[in-house]
Amino acid sequence: MDRTSRYLIISKENKSKKNIHSDIHKLLQSINDTTGLSCDKNLVSVQGRSFRYELKMMNTDSQEDNKKFFVLIFYLEKESDIEQFEFMDSELNNFIESYNNLEMFILEDALSQYYSKEAYELIHVIENKTRALISEVMFLKSNTQNWETRLTNSLSIRDNRKSKEKKYKPLDGKYFSDLSKILFTIYEEKNDENHGQENFIEALGNLDSVISNISKNLEVGDLNNWQDIEKNYGWQIAKF
Repeated sequence: MDRTSRYLIISKENKSKKNIHSDIHKLLQSINDTTGLSCDKNLVSVQGRSFRYELKMMNTDSQEDNKKFFVLIFYLEKESDIEQFEFMDSELNNFIESYNNLEMFILEDALSQYYSKEAYELIHVIENKTRALISEVMFLKSNTQNWETRLTNSLSIRDNRKSKEKKYKPLDGKYFSDLSKILFTIYEEKNDENHGQENFIEALGNLDSVISNISKNLEVGDLNNWQDIEKNYGWQIAKF
């Protein structure tokens, strides 16, 4: 499919009350004389490449008599010619800017169409690599193969239930924003049977008080009271 750049060009009178680009022939002649573009009847040549173009003069009852409206269309048929097409677009913009009585609006942009395609492909690659990284780490580090459901639930991310299908790709259907949230969030997996990790974290929180209390007993010379120490703090030490 050809990409097209479509421009609306408005030619106005100059300070001498003359419109020097009052018709298609004058506009094309001015482009040929002042730019690196060479326009014939149907083709515009630039840097050894040729592009199809159309130039139409628009006549409407509502337009002012001292203004002329043109629609210029450039066709990008080969992506390999993108560099020359970009130069052609640049030359046209420079041409418009060189005249105070010319104004141009871009109605359709082949360059943005081309580069948005390139950008989407790059985003697609990044998204797939992010999905693969998260999946590999979670499969290797998780205590369960059902980590995706638990992960999405804990982070309030939608679960499309695709993980139950036979031909299942991990994190398939997740938005890129979902993947970013997963990637930059600390996830603590809990064991439903014994809550071992949860207990470990809780025990770490009590570690300072356990060590402090044992040290106090030792400082007062209560070295023979190990049974009391074990009775009071042994259950906490055992968690480690």
